[in-house]
Amino acid sequence: MKSRSISRKSRVRASFAPHIAFVKARPYAEPANAAARLLEIAKTLRIDEGRMPIGEWNSTFIWKDKASVAEYTLGRDKLIADGIIRMHECGGFFMWKNPAPEGELPGTDQLSRNGLA
Repeated sequence: MKSRSISRKSRVRASFAPHIAFVKARPYAEPANAAARLLEIAKTLRIDEGRMPIGEWNSTFIWKDKASVAEYTLGRDKLIADGIIRMHECGGFFMWKNPAPEGELPGTDQLSRNGLA
């Protein structure tokens, strides 16, 4: 008599069965949310001759806030499209598109104007 054990092929196929995964909501999946958080981070960075280092900006957003590179890109591109920031010629820095008046934080008026505040 032949034993009725499950063949190796069946076991391998069963181990690759799709699983249902429950994923947490991504707070920065919306470009406006990501842009608002990036502006908050930008206001805390050291600014050298009007330039904000990209490395400090994206490392805070990606590592500390646990956001993805795609979410970072969405927020950055929204800020550039809205005219709030621009990329420096060298590609290693961001600069405020319109400098803030004396005594105000850069980006504050752009936040309210673009509905991000």
